[in-house]
Amino acid sequence: MVILHLSDLHFGSEKSSDAYGLEHRNIVLSGLLDCIKSQDSEWQPEIICISGDIGYSGKKSDYDSASTWLKELLDVTGLTPNEIILCPGNHDVDRSERGFLYPSTAGEADESLKLPVPKHIVSRFDEYTSFCKSFGIPPLQLQQEDNYLVGSRFINSISFVSLNSSWFCNGKLDKNRLWMGRPHIISLESSGILKAKNRTETTVTLVHHPDSWLHEDETNPYGISTRFSTFDYLAARCDIILTGHTHAKLKKPNKIVDSAWHVTAGAAFDNSAHFNSFSLMKVSREGFTSRQFEFDPSITDGENWLQKGTASYYAFVSKPKPPDFYKPSGAVKETSINEMKEKSIKYAAQEKDKKSRAIKGMGALPHLIERDVSVFIQTEQIIIDDEGKFRPNHIEIREPFISAVKRNSKTILLAELGGGKSTQATQLVQSLIEKENSLAFLVPASKLKGGTFGTIKETINKISELIKDLLLLEGEFSLIELMSQRIEVTVVVDGIDELESRQARIILERLSDVVNQWAQIRIVVTGRPIELVGFNYEQWQLLGLARLNESEIFQLFYNESIANGMSQEKAESDSQNAIAVLNSRKQLSIAASTPLFLRLLYPRLSRTATFEKYSLGDLLFDLLDERLMGWSSRSSQDILEEDFEKTFPIKSSRLSLIAKAASVIENGDNCITRFSLEHFFCEEFTRQRRSNPEILASQVVSFLLRHILVEENGFVSFPVQPLLECSLAVYHIERLATAEQDVNSDNIHWRIVSFMATYVRRINRINEIKNWFNSYLADLMKKNKNTAAASLIVVESENSELALHALSLFKKAGFRPIFFYGEDSEYIAECIARTLFMAGDEAMFWFYNQYLDPTKPTSDRTTEIAGKVISYWVKLSKPHRLSHEVVCLFKNLIKPHMLVEYHQNNILLGSLALLLPDLFSPAQRSKLLIYLLWRSALNVAIRSLAWVV
Repeated sequence: MVILHLSDLHFGSEKSSDAYGLEHRNIVLSGLLDCIKSQDSEWQPEIICISGDIGYSGKKSDYDSASTWLKELLDVTGLTPNEIILCPGNHDVDRSERGFLYPSTAGEADESLKLPVPKHIVSRFDEYTSFCKSFGIPPLQLQQEDNYLVGSRFINSISFVSLNSSWFCNGKLDKNRLWMGRPHIISLESSGILKAKNRTETTVTLVHHPDSWLHEDETNPYGISTRFSTFDYLAARCDIILTGHTHAKLKKPNKIVDSAWHVTAGAAFDNSAHFNSFSLMKVSREGFTSRQFEFDPSITDGENWLQKGTASYYAFVSKPKPPDFYKPSGAVKETSINEMKEKSIKYAAQEKDKKSRAIKGMGALPHLIERDVSVFIQTEQIIIDDEGKFRPNHIEIREPFISAVKRNSKTILLAELGGGKSTQATQLVQSLIEKENSLAFLVPASKLKGGTFGTIKETINKISELIKDLLLLEGEFSLIELMSQRIEVTVVVDGIDELESRQARIILERLSDVVNQWAQIRIVVTGRPIELVGFNYEQWQLLGLARLNESEIFQLFYNESIANGMSQEKAESDSQNAIAVLNSRKQLSIAASTPLFLRLLYPRLSRTATFEKYSLGDLLFDLLDERLMGWSSRSSQDILEEDFEKTFPIKSSRLSLIAKAASVIENGDNCITRFSLEHFFCEEFTRQRRSNPEILASQVVSFLLRHILVEENGFVSFPVQPLLECSLAVYHIERLATAEQDVNSDNIHWRIVSFMATYVRRINRINEIKNWFNSYLADLMKKNKNTAAASLIVVESENSELALHALSLFKKAGFRPIFFYGEDSEYIAECIARTLFMAGDEAMFWFYNQYLDPTKPTSDRTTEIAGKVISYWVKLSKPHRLSHEVVCLFKNLIKPHMLVEYHQNNILLGSLALLLPDLFSPAQRSKLLIYLLWRSALNVAIRSLAWVV
């Protein structure tokens, strides 16, 4: 198959420039026809590809001139309009039609080009479309609809794809602001036209602009946020890409992502003094041979059109042979919609109970509370908030999760560890099926580990296979088939943060592409906000779980008490008492912001123990202790694992077992078969020369499954991520405490390290491995400057030497390195304050220099950080313990801030008024403390004022 590749003919340009423009055009293009006619028969064109700019200003007169010459071209080649393939260029846009702003983001571009493309965009190509129709060129097809702007045609065993990079062309500012139309590429891929694998036919794509003219988000090979290079994505799905536009001199084809050959053409006609060009390509199934021709204006005594160099061959990536025949697979048993709904509800309920059972191993499970979500809608309007600050208007709307999800086809729910994301996900699936009578599926993101998500089809097929396995569906199951039947489907992917960051980003991008392609599908994703920092959320509706209010906490405690068999009166009384204890310890109240933390904490709120330093790590390790030691004694059943009980009678030996199990499970992508886990312990016990290793291994796994782990479809895993992370913390500490001192910290997440700090504090062994923690903090700060994570680790350790080391790292991190994470800002501010407090006066000198010094420039954000951190630092301090140097620092900053009378300083000044009341007048002190009553962590102290009187 011989393809004639032309580009940039510019019919109509002769009217606006050269006085002899028409004559010069006739000379150049007549010579081009003669050159084609002179080629050997084996090089005579069989297909004509024109990669844009047939016209010059998108007017009817341009295309009237083009029609005349194209008829001559068809006469010379013996072809018909059926053998012409073309794509529009920037000069095929009607320049009299008003342009519009270039999309500045991938989200804006994709939304603008979502199928069907809006009429106001398409109308700029009306004359181009009319020309194609009137000349008799067959239309392109996209989603089974005819058009002339984007789509595909199949001619003589070659699949031709025509894309439009000129949708947003406006003029001289086009460069690096244009978009190819990613939704159109995805649509063609989903229809089987573009294929990353198993292409049996040659695929040739026409697009006017080369990648150098496209927006960065279309060409960056490493991607911007979650979007990877669209140009590379296209190249991986075709064999040849034909472009034009540049009018540059001829150059050899170049290969893109080791797949498609990029063949760029110069202008077939720019002017008579230009080195105009065209090419012929002889295409086979294995590759193509290219002949390039150039118009040399310097030649005055002969043919100006000459072949440039010799013909060159370019091989394609090997393709499989097409099948000789199609053999039907026979009748397929269809799974009814009602059966899918029943099994989906059952699976969601099992997942919900499994998560809840991680906290309460025996007895009745409590009813789960209904929670609203926070919908964040950002507008461009600038407002003055209630504190007198100018800021963008971020409106928070609270509403039921199901209502928010129904409003948008792409939703991400962000919540912290133990925040209730999985509960919300399972309740959503159940509610959509039971209340809305729609089809919904729960997909744990951890099950997607190791999958291939290179294309939209691979993604949708992988999820289809997973749903079939999870729900134990019989017969064939396909999401694509459901959507082709116009059945609305919601897929809830729970825990995307549990995946490796790069894979999570790719999956999010593909899921977004799925929604762009099919109107019948809705995607909901849950994850933790810290792990998802840097993701591009602009195409997604962003939801958060707001902090639990007192009414919700009471209901959670009450449900827990009822499930434990209490009377309603007793449950109500205990719940109110627990809330009173919680409120009396502000630090604990701030930390107890999630259902997981509160349910773990509730049984301990009636105890007399000190809670000022009771962390999430302490609660989780207490839970592990109870699971490993307490439950067996509570049960009235006979001992089921006698050998296990005799061999591992104490807590430390059982912690070691769950730690080793955690390591094996993590290496197996957070799950492992029961047989593999038993085999691991059997080998372990054989090395230790224990008697009956097979029986002992079986009993160990049986015990762990009854008390901590869960088994599903033959695979063993942890029911919740925090228990896995705590167990891994024990595993790493045991390795560090033995001869394995070379524990690589690179692959250990800082959350696990924070639990490691908790564990070594509880067993009083931090001094033995302090150097390892110092090294980890140094790496953490060097890579990410993550002062928040570093402070959380230090607070869990309660070690002043580690706090001093963290301070030394903060000093190296540059000017004002402290930052907060949204809803966690109070708790992080408290951890930073506690770290500074443990580090002593040196830390306060540093903090003063960075955030408090009135001689240095400040901002609302800096003042907010200073106020929050100081308020918690003051809460830890006592006036009589302050050094003279620190008191002098505070004296230096009070007067300048008081003179400014800026409301943002009130938390800072109020905190100091509480700590050093003699430095303020009674009127000043009263005003500031009243302000703090409603706005700081010191409100309880202010109400009592016992320790500052």
